[in-house]
Amino acid sequence: DLVCAGRRLFYTGDTAWWEGLAEMARGADVVLAEASLLTADRPLLPDDHLTAAQAAELAGRAGARTLILTHFWPDYDPESLRAEAECRFSGQVLLAEEGRVYGF
Repeated sequence: DLVCAGRRLFYTGDTAWWEGLAEMARGADVVLAEASLLTADRPLLPDDHLTAAQAAELAGRAGARTLILTHFWPDYDPESLRAEAECRFSGQVLLAEEGRVYGF
């Protein structure tokens, strides 16, 4: 968690989904979450990584306005991860880029 000027950033990394995660994220303005894979590929990796859909659910349950996806599996086109997240989250969905600065 990071709070600055009254705004809150919640972030995850190498995270399995569990109900307490959404509770921890509640009230975040921005959620920075791993989106290591697509839901269809969930059986290919252990449960210690979030799918793009789970990241979107996390941001939605947090009440966030913005979701920044990160920690992509190298074989994916990040745009496919964004598309899956956008189907489940009504706020802004961004793809993390190395060296980019995000204001919130």
